[in-house]
Amino acid sequence: MFGKRLKQLRNSLNMTQEEMASKLDISRSAYSHLENERNEPDTETLNKLASFHDVTTDYLLGRSDSPKLNSDGFTSKEETDIKKRIDAMKKDLASSGALMFDGEPLSDDALESLMDILEHAEKTVTKVNRKYTPKQYRTEDDKDK
Repeated sequence: MFGKRLKQLRNSLNMTQEEMASKLDISRSAYSHLENERNEPDTETLNKLASFHDVTTDYLLGRSDSPKLNSDGFTSKEETDIKKRIDAMKKDLASSGALMFDGEPLSDDALESLMDILEHAEKTVTKVNRKYTPKQYRTEDDKDK
C-alpha cells in the first residue's frame, strides 16, 4: 500500500524518482526501494514524504483512505461519524425529558453547553480509540483509520 500511494503521489506531480529522491536527500535507488516496498521508510523520511505531499503519515502507510485531516485532526469519515453520534445523543436526551437541573428544565444556554461538552467528549474518545485500538479488535469501519 505504501509504495503504491507513494508512486501515485509522485506521478500526480509529474516527477521522476530521481527528482523525488533529490527533494528527500536520498539516492534514487533508495527511493525506488521505497516505491517497490523493498524497504520501509525511517521516521524522518516518512515525515518528509508526508510534508512534501501534504498528506498524513497514516495515509501514506495505508491506515487511512483520507489523505488529509480537517482542522480538528479528524478525517471526513470520522467527522461524519462523530456528527451522527452527537445527533443521536441529542435526540435521545431531548426525547427522554430527563434534562433537568435541581428539578427545573435546563435553559437553552445550559442545554447548548451540555451538548458542547458531549461533543468534546466524543471527539476525545474518537482520538483515543483511534490511537489505542489494536487492529485485531477494530471493526471493518475502523480499519480505514
